[in-house]
Amino acid sequence: MPFATSKKRPWWLLILLVALIIASSVAWLGKSRLPDTNRTMLLAATLAVCGITLVNLCIRWLRWHFLLRTIHIRLRARESLLIFVSLLPMILTPWAAGELLLMLPLRHRTQHPLRDATVTWLASRGADACALILILFFIQHGLLIAAILFVVFSTLALALVERHGRLIAQAFRIYLFLGLSLTAWAIAASSLYVALTLLGSEIALPESLAAFSRGTLFGTATGLPTGIAVTGTTIIRQLIHLNISEPLAIWSVAAVRWGTVGFAALLGLITLALKYRTLQAIIAGARTASQGHFDQLAPSYAEELPAHIRDRLIKTKSAVIIKCLARFAIPPGARGLDIGCGQGWYVAHLAKQGYKLTGCDLIAGQIEQAKKICRGRKCLGRINCRPRRGATIPRRHLRLRLHHQRPPPHHGRHGVQQSTS
Repeated sequence: MPFATSKKRPWWLLILLVALIIASSVAWLGKSRLPDTNRTMLLAATLAVCGITLVNLCIRWLRWHFLLRTIHIRLRARESLLIFVSLLPMILTPWAAGELLLMLPLRHRTQHPLRDATVTWLASRGADACALILILFFIQHGLLIAAILFVVFSTLALALVERHGRLIAQAFRIYLFLGLSLTAWAIAASSLYVALTLLGSEIALPESLAAFSRGTLFGTATGLPTGIAVTGTTIIRQLIHLNISEPLAIWSVAAVRWGTVGFAALLGLITLALKYRTLQAIIAGARTASQGHFDQLAPSYAEELPAHIRDRLIKTKSAVIIKCLARFAIPPGARGLDIGCGQGWYVAHLAKQGYKLTGCDLIAGQIEQAKKICRGRKCLGRINCRPRRGATIPRRHLRLRLHHQRPPPHHGRHGVQQSTS
């Protein structure tokens, strides 16, 4: 488990799987020899496949991050990328089920970490299978390029109108998720064509894409880690059926497997080794480096915007807030909550209008500045603590909904700092 917090890290399981994959590779490479003219290109083919895999992983991360946002899990892009790359070695587990370890960093971000991790895993695996089946279908009918272009342009069209209805927005999310899956797998499948071309074989792109997709589907269906002994064998048989010589088929598949599965797993293991402490901090719910950055920035944060522009902006937005409160018959004197209050400018301004507000923020430096801005009034600062037991705020919460339309799904484990005026 890459995210194990105990001192006993069961790396032996991953090492065993890697050894099994190496043994399998040696078994079907041992009796095959490449011509001397092709050996010099094997390294180039493997490196080219690694580059293609890197592009594929970038698209898969965008899909993964988009999926998390869709189910209302808000991870910073840097944290999301770190977790995604650290989970890459889990492709060495049956059906990539090790990706369920996503539940560990989600413990502080959702009330149902296992359920959300399972949804993410099932959606990813289901979209992968659909993408491979669609690739085979479009190749069979000679429509692959047209299908990819259609997906791209229709997704852009849906993006322009997705705010015009809830049903359209949901269709856009599903369409974009499947579109990213189709694009990622089309890029991954092209690695076989690149490897064969560099090793001196002449093969049509659709035929190589079909061979890759069939082999990957069959290997995934078995549930074996990375489709060991099934994916590669199926692709080799497909290539031999296409009149590719057996040695060339074997070594091109080897370059593809090394540059896809091997490269991705190695990238994940290196990331785990280099960023293990950071991952432990994320799992433990500790503050991230970006929050520390805001602590350092807090004293000079107010200087980023000229005072007269800031005051005008605060007055304009506060007027909109007061108007909305009046519409719901919430008079001055009502209690309110500003989550993510920053330096407390809105808390201070609305307090002048008679509202009793509480400002909360995760950044200690921002709270210290909020205390100074609210000086002369009753201020209370609490750092990294839960709200006081028994303290309540009526359902008439004040929140800057113009900027933040969805509250975080789970607050119980998060620390807050409070500044009340």
